Formats: sequence, C-alpha cells, structure tokens
Amino acid sequence: MKRSYEFIGLVSFVFFSLSICEAQNASSFDRVPVSERIYFGGGGSFRTGVNQAYGYRYNYIALSPMIGFMLSPKFSVGSFVNFQHYGYPDQGFSNNQYGVSPFAQYRISKIFAYAEYSVLSVPTIDNVSRKIYTRLPIGLGYSMPLGGGKASINVMALYDIKYNRTTSPFFSPWIIRVFISAGKISF
Repeated sequence: MKRSYEFIGLVSFVFFSLSICEAQNASSFDRVPVSERIYFGGGGSFRTGVNQAYGYRYNYIALSPMIGFMLSPKFSVGSFVNFQHYGYPDQGFSNNQYGVSPFAQYRISKIFAYAEYSVLSVPTIDNVSRKIYTRLPIGLGYSMPLGGGKASINVMALYDIKYNRTTSPFFSPWIIRVFISAGKISF
C-alpha cells in the first residue's frame, strides 16, 4: 500500500512539474480563447451474443463521454463519465455500472502520457447493493489526427497500479482504450 502512495506521489509530481514547465513556455497560449481549449469525445461499445459457458443470451452497452480542457498546448485535464449495462434477457437479470474518471494528459507530438483516477459504482453479486471501486490507470497513448487537427482517433494502453486480483471486479490490470476526440487539438 505504501508503494502505491509513493508511486501516486511520483506521478503527480511529474505531471505537476511538466505543467509548470509548459506554462512558462506557453505565454502566447494565454491569448487562445477558452472555447478553443475545450475538447469533447468519448467512446462506446455494444455486444450481444450467447455466453459460451452457460448458453444464456446477453447484451452489453457501454458509453463513455469525455470533456477535456487544455491548460497549455501540451498539458490537459478532463473527465470521462462511464456507464455500462449488462443484460441477460433469458434470465430476467441486468445490472448497471457507472462512475467518473478525471484525467491528466501530457502530449509529446502524437504520443501522450496519461493518468486517471476512476471511481466506479458496481452492483454486488446479488444485485441488491452496490460497492465502490477505484482504479488508477496510467500509461501511454497515440493520437491520429483527423480533419486538419480538429479531431483525432486515440489509442491508449493503460495499467491499473491499484489492481488487486483478489478484490477487483476486473479480470486484468491492463486497459486498452480507443476513443474519438474533437475540438481544437494541437499536434
């Protein structure tokens, strides 16, 4: 546990230091209107099929809208809002997971460093009560600009440094994420 806090402190220090250096080099960025610093995006997923182990039909829907704000040409902060629905129509069973994930991102050309703190509300196995889980995924991403830099497709590989196999509702600490963002994004 102590190692997690030390690592969180180190990551925070690095992002803070990078943002100070970037802020000192970005005096012309101060004249950029707020409306051009905001960007939007997100991702989603839909699956339907039959559970191979039990033969039950299922459906899955996930939505993750995102808003970000560029503090400097390279450093931005924002948040995802997460919603996931699992349904098993043959069983008359469904549940929803939801949460919020504030993030910090530092761009180096098309590559970016990324860290977020996710808070997720997940139903218990009996679907009667809920439990709060937190994650701290960090990693790298790549942005492929579209439309002259006004939008991009982003791919990230993240590792949840708080992952605990015995208590986590997730199967792996690794997160691969693909999403679209739109707004004034500089590369």
